[in-house]
Amino acid sequence: MNSRKMQIRRWVRLFLCIGGLCVTSAAMGQGIVGLNVAGEVRFPDVNNVPPQTAPLCISTSSGFLGVCAQVSGMANIAWVAPQGGDYTSPIQALNEVNSWCGVPSNGNRCLVSIAPGWYDLGSQQLVMKPFVDIQGSGWNMTILSGARGASTVVDAALVKGSMSSVLSHLTVLNNGIAGQAWTTGYAGENISAGSDVAPDLDHVTIKVGGDATTSMGIYLKNVADARLERVWLEIDGNNHCRGFMAENSEYGAIVNRLHVHTTNNCDSAVGVFLRSVEINVLNSRIDATASGSLTAYGVIIEEIDPGERFSLVKDSEISGENAGTGNAIGAEFRGNGSGGILNSVVGSEAAAGSGYGVHFTSTAAKARVVYSAMNGSTASVNDEAAQTNCKGNLDADLNDVG
Repeated sequence: MNSRKMQIRRWVRLFLCIGGLCVTSAAMGQGIVGLNVAGEVRFPDVNNVPPQTAPLCISTSSGFLGVCAQVSGMANIAWVAPQGGDYTSPIQALNEVNSWCGVPSNGNRCLVSIAPGWYDLGSQQLVMKPFVDIQGSGWNMTILSGARGASTVVDAALVKGSMSSVLSHLTVLNNGIAGQAWTTGYAGENISAGSDVAPDLDHVTIKVGGDATTSMGIYLKNVADARLERVWLEIDGNNHCRGFMAENSEYGAIVNRLHVHTTNNCDSAVGVFLRSVEINVLNSRIDATASGSLTAYGVIIEEIDPGERFSLVKDSEISGENAGTGNAIGAEFRGNGSGGILNSVVGSEAAAGSGYGVHFTSTAAKARVVYSAMNGSTASVNDEAAQTNCKGNLDADLNDVG
């Protein structure tokens, strides 16, 4: 390139920054641009942000060239960052939402945007608000940590959900408090039906540990139409471990690409527990592992009322594993309602106890397992209901079991 062309390109880049656009330092030829901040430029903590992805911006008032910060002064958005943000804590941002967003409503939605970093909430509970979303910078980038426990599963949650709110693109880490009954990552309770009302989780990792009696990843009670997309649960409690539990809802929820894993530290484990609800769990990996004298369940579907609610696990891989003396069950159907597993792999492995791919209790006559592969260390199916509950399924030896 001759010197005249190089000079023209320099003037074009300078014009773009002054005019309101800035180009990243490492990707000028890729057309990656950011919004220029008129006036004062504020700089968050950019630790752990790869330099090649940090855009360069120039202030039209000072002429100073530097790393772009979150755009300040944007309507209905609060920027949380270790340095240079509107707030340093998401709890503070939520508490003062009326000052930066007005009264949140369906026509005035608000966003708390959180920069990369580790945010220690201590024993405080982050209580979400209606019409206010919380969005991190990625589940390996934004971490909300704390040590919270309580006598009830909802009060023990580090994050409590709300109607018409979305939690997305971050990690929740609750280390719990020894001696408490519960330690919970995320909980929602008593949220009525409606697609615009339900709480949503999108690209969220939840990790729960500690010495509480029961460690729970996600708990939903009387919550209808919730939507979970790409949620990753890791439960490392030292006693009873549960990944995802939902109970008492007449309306359906959708859980897509859920990953549940409990560790060998758990004395007993349940990957997914669906009690008296209508939920579809799709394209998921559910691994309930324990090492105690109790049972490890991959999935439990239970109906305790006489209703006809139906929960379905489809296109998923389910396993219960117990390295101790207890039993392991891939999927268990309980109660008098209906539920089903379709086109999935269901297995179990028990080192010393009994292992069943699928267990139908005596009252679970309406449950069905269809077109799935079933595997157990001692038996593929234990059908106490004495019904033809299986169709088109294969056991570990590829024999038809239904």
